Amino acid sequence: MKIRPQQIWDLYHISVNNAHELLIALGFSFNHKVENLILYQTHGKAFILTEEGGIITKVQYKMTDKAIYYDCIEYAKETLAFETIFEEFEPSADILRLDDEKCTLTGMAIHANDNHLSFGITLLAKLPLPTPENKVEVILAPPPLPKDIQ
Repeated sequence: MKIRPQQIWDLYHISVNNAHELLIALGFSFNHKVENLILYQTHGKAFILTEEGGIITKVQYKMTDKAIYYDCIEYAKETLAFETIFEEFEPSADILRLDDEKCTLTGMAIHANDNHLSFGITLLAKLPLPTPENKVEVILAPPPLPKDIQ
């Protein structure tokens, strides 16, 4: 069964039991629970739910279907009036952040050689706006050599 964008929001801030029932009805199977993370999967798709006190506080949806990914982004912008906070287009991934009054939606499209390999959508409580003081920059580089080799 194809996921409709609204169903991602339907999973957010509901009870773990209600989320379980919804995902089973959508054709997902419970896979695993580790601490406060719950994994549901079906062919080419997975939900990772974070729960606190029996309530879903973060919804991560991983997929290989480009159309569903872009439907979710468009739904957030057009129907729910999420605003674009930033977009970055890198050689290996496109990253997007959208916010409304209460939530942050992040999207990531992983690609290689102009082919999109996987997509991820995350819905969670609104994050602080990036500033020069709290911006995290990740730089990939080889590890430093041990002192005895230098």
